[in-house]
Amino acid sequence: MLKLDADWLESVGLRYLPATIKSDFLSVVYEEIERRVGMELSSVLTDSELGEFENLIVKDEDDASLRWLETNLPNYQEVVDEQAAKVADEIRTAAPRLLAAEGVHPVDALLRA
Repeated sequence: MLKLDADWLESVGLRYLPATIKSDFLSVVYEEIERRVGMELSSVLTDSELGEFENLIVKDEDDASLRWLETNLPNYQEVVDEQAAKVADEIRTAAPRLLAAEGVHPVDALLRA
């Protein structure tokens, strides 16, 4: 299961991201991972299957949609893990720029450690 939290931020080099934006940043990351997973999974579904799954999502039936994925796309967790790792790598690479954009200088981050 994907867990985006303070430990995850630390793992991608964003431990010192200002507290005021951490939650919003994690939400954006989650949405991006969800978008990428959706794109990859939808490419292997028929229109009928996609409609069936979308109906569960629209009805906000999380347990039913999870069971549907487990039944119809048994490798979905691998796709989630793969896309989450790609996003983490991209963020890890961009972390110094992201911190600088938020006014966190690398030396400041080191002094806080």
